[in-house]
Amino acid sequence: MIITADDMDMLGFMTSGTAPTKISCYSDGRTLGIGSSKSFYIESNELQHITTNGLWLEGSKCAYVEVKKISDLNTQYIDGIFTIAATRDEGYVDFKVTGTSTSTTFNEIAVQADAGIHFAISLTTTAGSLYLDGDYDDSATSDLSGDYANKIEFEDGVTMTAKELLTLEVTQGSMQAAGTLSLRAGTGIVIQNNLIQSVPGSDMVFDSDYEIYGDGTFTLTDNKVIYSINSDIYVTAWDIDIQEDAQVNCGTQSIMIHGSQSGQTI
Repeated sequence: MIITADDMDMLGFMTSGTAPTKISCYSDGRTLGIGSSKSFYIESNELQHITTNGLWLEGSKCAYVEVKKISDLNTQYIDGIFTIAATRDEGYVDFKVTGTSTSTTFNEIAVQADAGIHFAISLTTTAGSLYLDGDYDDSATSDLSGDYANKIEFEDGVTMTAKELLTLEVTQGSMQAAGTLSLRAGTGIVIQNNLIQSVPGSDMVFDSDYEIYGDGTFTLTDNKVIYSINSDIYVTAWDIDIQEDAQVNCGTQSIMIHGSQSGQTI
């Protein structure tokens, strides 16, 4: 099912059965709000009216996507991957705080943006993987100016939790943590680009095997760096794959590595 519009008012119910659903902006440069009031507004409870095997929101038209409080109840009828894609030039995705809510939940999610992704809230998947790509076109240039261009940026205290695999990439940019950051996954964490934590004394915590112990590898790909400015780094994993010329650097503080399974040999 394919829907192209500049706004939606979902009073009834919509189903695509076992097929996916794609919802796109009609006009270039329109702003899309998911649980957030924007020119194209999809309310959180409207998602409960959609039954589909995979939901794709946007693509090549909307320039800015803002996401606020989404619960597992809101997405209970959306099987497969919930994709938020701001893939046009200057496309940007922003996860923002709503009132006292500091987290949002999906069954399984992929977030893709041309010019960056920003997290002021934590993100959790309850059934599948969590995939973030902050540089969809793999280009060093961006039409979006400012601090977040071609970056994945995490505010202080954010936690990313994936039921299965957690993957982060921003090919021609970097990932930055403005304070304490926790990355948790059930079946592995893959970090494909540099991750920099810029606030001294703010821990970085990686747990790549938090659920059924014995299948979660922590992977840092070739030539990439995890760097904290004098902050402790904690890694819990079934296995660790620090690839060729990759580095983990905590300045003057400590790196602590723990096996995920009791009695595991290292």
